[in-house]
Amino acid sequence: MKWKTAWKKLHKKGLIFALLILNAATIFAFGVKDSAFDDDFKSTLFTLRDLFSQQDDGAQDLDALIGISISGILIIILAFLAERLIVRLYWKHSIKNQRSTFELVEARVKEIEIPGLSKEDSEKILEECKDISIHTDFHTMRPANTYFVSPLVYRISESLDCSPEECAKNFFAALLYDSGFLEMEPELFRMEILNRKEKKIFRKHVIMFEDEIAFLPKELYVTCRNACYLHHENMDGSGYPENLKDEQIPLIARIIRVADSYTSLITKRTYHKRLTPRQAVQDLKRKSKIYDQKLVDILQSIV
Repeated sequence: MKWKTAWKKLHKKGLIFALLILNAATIFAFGVKDSAFDDDFKSTLFTLRDLFSQQDDGAQDLDALIGISISGILIIILAFLAERLIVRLYWKHSIKNQRSTFELVEARVKEIEIPGLSKEDSEKILEECKDISIHTDFHTMRPANTYFVSPLVYRISESLDCSPEECAKNFFAALLYDSGFLEMEPELFRMEILNRKEKKIFRKHVIMFEDEIAFLPKELYVTCRNACYLHHENMDGSGYPENLKDEQIPLIARIIRVADSYTSLITKRTYHKRLTPRQAVQDLKRKSKIYDQKLVDILQSIV
């Protein structure tokens, strides 16, 4: 993790350095007086420029070298900006597609009858769950997490031949599973590396959700509570907060564990680089002690 952070900082400093060199080169080559450098440094550059301009031998070579240097630096800067633009456009397109998928699944959920709930009540609760989920995305700096995780949870549930009612309940749960984060300071989510104390605070989100889901009727409460409380349990019992293992972990928590981690891997986060869908699935497959591999196989078949 440390070397990734160091590389990211070096990447940023490299661009800054290229800009400074470009600025210095324009002063040296063309006598541009308006720059970000202090007066002493500019004076030194102008003195060097005057000395070189008085030398006949090699003056043309120097001009050519300066021209090549400026061109090279400009190419580096343009390449950097182009890369950023392409990534941004790809990400916007991806979010647009995921939002469309979410809306299709949402429409299907609205058509499912949940015993004990009228259609009107179900739709009202769904809207409230969606508002909480989008608010959580904003609070945790995870753009469109809602649009990625919720449809995946629903589709995995369908592939497991869950009843329409259970698929719908799992979709509701996928909108609320990280709602405990709303009780935490937003600054925590802006950090690239957490220390031991901050990690301990971070883990408390699985016990801080009760107020956020208190509005739920009994027909949805158990499924959503299991999702909020147990979605960080691991198959080998090394997870938290209850150290459950295998089938002891409720199905909804195992599904969300897979869908949430996959979404984290394919989207940019402050603590890691974005992976391709194939790379993300392979990463989950290598971690059989954490993830239910039957669910990972289903995930692979639908992404």
